Amino acid sequence: MSKFYGQLEQDKFLYERYFSETKNGISIECGAFDGVMESATFFFEESLNWVSINIEAAPPIYDMLIKNRPKAINFNFGLGNKETKEIFKHAIHPSHGVKFGNGSFNHKLEHQDILKSQSCTFQEYEVDIKTYESLIDRLMDEKFPNRVIDLFVLDVEGFEIEVIEGMKNSKYLPKIMCVEFPHVGLENLKTVLAELGYDFDIINESNAYFIKK
Repeated sequence: MSKFYGQLEQDKFLYERYFSETKNGISIECGAFDGVMESATFFFEESLNWVSINIEAAPPIYDMLIKNRPKAINFNFGLGNKETKEIFKHAIHPSHGVKFGNGSFNHKLEHQDILKSQSCTFQEYEVDIKTYESLIDRLMDEKFPNRVIDLFVLDVEGFEIEVIEGMKNSKYLPKIMCVEFPHVGLENLKTVLAELGYDFDIINESNAYFIKK
């Protein structure tokens, strides 16, 4: 029996709405966390034989990811709108410890206030940032030149717009974009994704879904 892992069954929603007939697809999850807990793409790898590309910026979480998802292609980078290095602030929760998925390159003030109210502390890491175009286009050209990307799940705690800006010249834009929107605003997402040729489809919980024209 297939098992869903996503937060509020996000992967079940994706499967039923877009991918019930799609086997052997390709997914990307940026903000992949440990690869299992609240993963939006592990179901597709495990049950439908998809290729999984996971991107996780936090070094302590990445160590968990590579143990949990050995079949996947895993990267310890951030994605952004330019090739650079940035400080990643990894949140440490008083109960959950380092295994807490609220780290970011760009915490919004409201989000930071919430984390501080929960008595979180922060560890800072200097992390390489790649653009989607540079990382994904190179990977696809080398390993999957005649394939398409079916799904991109983006959840990076306030850095989503920068990631999307780094997609502008890519040859491999995904069919479906699933983006967490509360930190950056739905209208902002609609604007930047329309420029890449995406139509807004629907909201489900805290995620907005877009379809490539």
